[in-house]
Amino acid sequence: MSQQDPQESAEATAQATGTNGASGGAAAGAAPQSGGWLANLRNRALSGIPALAVVLAVIALAPSFVLSLVVTAAGAVGIAEYQRLLPEPLRQRVRLELLVGAAVLIGLGGLALGYLGMGLGLFVTVAAVTAAVWVREPHPSQDGLSAAGAAAFGLVLIPWLLTHAALIHGLPGGAGMLAMLVVVLSLNDIFAYLIGSLLGSRPLMPTVSPDKTVEGAIAGLVGGVAGGFLTWVWLLSFPNGPGFSEALGLGAGLAVVGQMGDLVESKLKRLVDVRESGTFLPGHGGLLGRLDAYFFAAPALYYYIVLTDSYF
Repeated sequence: MSQQDPQESAEATAQATGTNGASGGAAAGAAPQSGGWLANLRNRALSGIPALAVVLAVIALAPSFVLSLVVTAAGAVGIAEYQRLLPEPLRQRVRLELLVGAAVLIGLGGLALGYLGMGLGLFVTVAAVTAAVWVREPHPSQDGLSAAGAAAFGLVLIPWLLTHAALIHGLPGGAGMLAMLVVVLSLNDIFAYLIGSLLGSRPLMPTVSPDKTVEGAIAGLVGGVAGGFLTWVWLLSFPNGPGFSEALGLGAGLAVVGQMGDLVESKLKRLVDVRESGTFLPGHGGLLGRLDAYFFAAPALYYYIVLTDSYF
């Protein structure tokens, strides 16, 4: 997640500890209260750093089929959280097992046949879900159409877009580039959270996410560039690694695209009036909130590599 709302994180922590979450965040223009903010930061670090280490280890050491299974599992958990976010009338029509099964099929399609299998899986699942929740209704209604649209949107946004990360890993030298993506988005998140919490005063998009600030977004961009620089240093040992300016440009671009994914997830939570999609990681909220930065960044990096014939 490229810039998690400090207020959202604090309230999620408060729910887990039974304390009042109103004191833990920093809305735009308000200084964070040190106790709640530091407690939330500690929780984020205690859960986020080990998780990041595990992810980078899997990227570096695991074969591509294992990474694909991990991404498929993440997509299934993400779509399950998405289903629980839907309003009750839609949730009754779009069954949890239907969406999870569709997400697994998309991921396994990518594992078996690459990009073609991923697209085929999306086609089959969207067609099947549309038939199941709308076409088969004895009396078609707008609610049925809304449910079918919500299901198709979730399948595209979460498992299909995320599966591009597995495709990156399968490219020649793709493990290094996928690690770059993770480092860039992680530093984007860290910089945005710290600066946005401590110094943020100007709302970025108040109707989408009231607690995100312009200062946090700029800091996230700087963090993305820092991530590009760090991975450029590491990829110097690769014979066809990215050049200095290319690595910095990729870091900046991926940070911006990652923040777009974050705003989409924030908009979704605003529509259904919830703070977090779940409690997967303490201090971070649901897994969907950790995946949102990858919604558009993973496909962007994959298509950049393929279209520029840049196999590092």
